[in-house]
Amino acid sequence: MGIEFTIKTFISIILVSIFTKINSLFFLLTIFNSFYTTFLGNILIGVGLISLFKNNSSLGGINIISLCIKNKYKIKVSNIQMIVDFLVFLISSFFISFPAILSSICGAIVLNLILFINCIF
Repeated sequence: MGIEFTIKTFISIILVSIFTKINSLFFLLTIFNSFYTTFLGNILIGVGLISLFKNNSSLGGINIISLCIKNKYKIKVSNIQMIVDFLVFLISSFFISFPAILSSICGAIVLNLILFINCIF
């Protein structure tokens, strides 16, 4: 993936951290519907990830592993992400309430559908 990918990823991670901090100064979420925010948040994350992937960047973690597997084995990023998400949900089901798991599963489906629909991944 190279030095360009590494630098862009590093910058992307820093920018996400900065904007997360800045947003918390302007937005106060006290009452919200967890299913709605999960749905909307995963749409935004999906669009953001597509933008990053198209510009040879990532946010680290599973994204980098998914891109490496995609490049080597030609498996779609959405498929890799869904497998990892399934494993996380399976393990977390022992520790987290069912409504929280259900909300997270719905969010993961939305995110992975957005990645899947964008056929180049």
